[in-house]
Amino acid sequence: MTDQSVYIGFMITKEQILFAAGQVFSQVGYSQSTIQDIATAAEIGKGTVYSFFESKPEILFEACRVHIDFCKSEMEEFKKIAGFTLSQKIEKLLEYFILQIIPNQSKSCFLFYELLVLAATDKNYQGRIAELLRSRQIFTEKVFMDYYEEGLATGEFHSLDNPLEFIRSFTSSVDGLIFQYSFRADDLFLEKQLAYEQFKFRAILFKGK
Repeated sequence: MTDQSVYIGFMITKEQILFAAGQVFSQVGYSQSTIQDIATAAEIGKGTVYSFFESKPEILFEACRVHIDFCKSEMEEFKKIAGFTLSQKIEKLLEYFILQIIPNQSKSCFLFYELLVLAATDKNYQGRIAELLRSRQIFTEKVFMDYYEEGLATGEFHSLDNPLEFIRSFTSSVDGLIFQYSFRADDLFLEKQLAYEQFKFRAILFKGK
């Protein structure tokens, strides 16, 4: 067996465990589930799970970390969009946040809720979880700030007194909607929310809009 095939097998098994864990946590509940439940759902032995993760909290932490990394990589892809003005890229990024991140992350909302509970109850994870969530916010802010600085340089954007606070008000709204969408999706009209956010950005940030 080649080193590459070993690596591929390692990644597939790890992804199997995380996927199975997500299913088990959502169906049984994090506190009620066991490593054996996860192993059964992944169709592997319990010992195999322990060869990748030392505990159930570690599986939860890794599942959330992988999810955050995936969102980061998708946001990075917006920088590579060709044929769009900077203003259009911002509007596409807003569309991604409202129409994709909110419904998709609401499905895994319970994972992040359990992550916060873990941070509050297990001091061994407090620092790691705080850093993980902090890195998520800092990365998002940097993506928007990079666009903002570029827009200032090209003359497409107005100069704001507190651009970071403007961006944080948007990300705070998104975080709030993620949790709300998990229990009242039928009451939230994301297309209308998107139209509102795009109008706000055009009115405050874009020149000539």
